[in-house]
Amino acid sequence: MVDPRPTWGLAGASLDALDIDIIRVLQGDGRASSVDIARTLDEPVATVRRKVGELVSSGVVRIRAVTHPSVLGLRSMCLVSIRVKSGVSVSRFAESLLQVPEIDYVATCMGRFQVLVEVLAPSPGVMAEVVETKLHMAPEVESLEVSPYFHLHYLQPDFTRPVEGVPAVGERAEPLDGVDTRIVIALNRDGRQPFKSIGTDLGMSESQVRKRVGRLVNAGHLRIMGVVDPNTLGFRTNVWIFATPTAGTPLSELAAAFAQIASVTFVASAAGRWAVLVEAVCRDEADVLRMIEEQVLTMGSLGSFETAIVSNLYFNPPTAAR
Repeated sequence: MVDPRPTWGLAGASLDALDIDIIRVLQGDGRASSVDIARTLDEPVATVRRKVGELVSSGVVRIRAVTHPSVLGLRSMCLVSIRVKSGVSVSRFAESLLQVPEIDYVATCMGRFQVLVEVLAPSPGVMAEVVETKLHMAPEVESLEVSPYFHLHYLQPDFTRPVEGVPAVGERAEPLDGVDTRIVIALNRDGRQPFKSIGTDLGMSESQVRKRVGRLVNAGHLRIMGVVDPNTLGFRTNVWIFATPTAGTPLSELAAAFAQIASVTFVASAAGRWAVLVEAVCRDEADVLRMIEEQVLTMGSLGSFETAIVSNLYFNPPTAAR
């Protein structure tokens, strides 16, 4: 019998149907053991163990701790939309911005602006200083718009399907204590690092680390999951949607409507020209058009919107506020 599930290509390699299934399990639980994955998929343990090792070592899947920035003490966030001067290499400028510790995300785009930058900072003052000195005064910048976040409503890196029983990380939480923060940072580097190894580094027992991680996960402050390049699974087009609600409509209502769209991975309400900022991951431009026509334009709470297609993405994982 021929398996109807497709094979996707990545960097000269290919992912078969079992690879895709393993990735989806890891997106739900990045620390799932090979034995548990094999049991879930009804596959030989040795085969699953080999494939998990290949997926992780090749970088196709990166197991990371995903958390709301505020739990790391980064409570001031904004998206900066930038137009660059004529003759400037957009890609080189975008890459250079990753040298700024407070910048965790940079995208080059086709639309009104050429570059989108997310800034995470411990306070409004630090955020304003970064925007002023590192972005506004950069010689490559022609103009920019700053959209400080009121609230991060939805952060769901699993763009392939909802993970049942696992909520998106989208609510502010009190900053972690020093030990929890160091555990999260360790798991952000390697989400499958043994708890015993983390405990040794921190002078704690394995059971103490396990208990702290369990508490953070159960409280919804932390997810340990497989993070995958969307291209790996055939999702090749990222799009940003900048929207405003109809008069009298709460921002949270429009944000909630966007969060119901399966392709959406990020929603924030913000100050500035646009009140709701949305990122979605689609298979191609035709998929973007279908989403807009069938799911965005039909929103009764939508007043106006604008889109930007992402050409390249650059990430700089955040660390705790100093």
